Amino acid sequence: MGEPRALVVDDDADGRRVLSRELEDAGFRVTQAQDGFEALIRLREEPPDLVVTDFQMPGMDGVALLKAIRESSKVPVIVISAVGTIEICEEAMLEGAERFLQFSRDIDQLGAIARGLLEASPREQDEELVSSAADARARADARFRRQLQRLLTECDGNLSEMARRAGRDRKTLRHHLRRFGLIES
Repeated sequence: MGEPRALVVDDDADGRRVLSRELEDAGFRVTQAQDGFEALIRLREEPPDLVVTDFQMPGMDGVALLKAIRESSKVPVIVISAVGTIEICEEAMLEGAERFLQFSRDIDQLGAIARGLLEASPREQDEELVSSAADARARADARFRRQLQRLLTECDGNLSEMARRAGRDRKTLRHHLRRFGLIES
């Protein structure tokens, strides 16, 4: 196999430039698209070995692009976002992304991760995906538990006030408090 090809999709020119440089440094030949619609055209013209797409773009966001790609291709897709919430990560992974990266935290690992995706066997990719999703879920749970502990203290155990501050209904909040062992059943 010669030089692997990557398609970088981002509505921000600076973002495309940074992502492209990271991939080029890892040995990829990179083409760029400024949105999901242009990406679909480039995918048909010259199918890449890997796609890296921003999550949040006008018109067709990264998940909509991922869904369109998955209708006809199994090319590895990395979704990257400046805002790395667990919900965004889960949405990307459920739609078929191989990896989800947070721009500011993971950008320096992009080249190695992209190379690893192309070199890994399908079984290794599946194991890595499960591990990444489990790690992300554990980190999100830990953050949420700390938030609930803080709210319990600040609100003196007042569930109505806690629910208001957390932006959740009381029943859901009570469920999570029990799940984390912060209140008794």
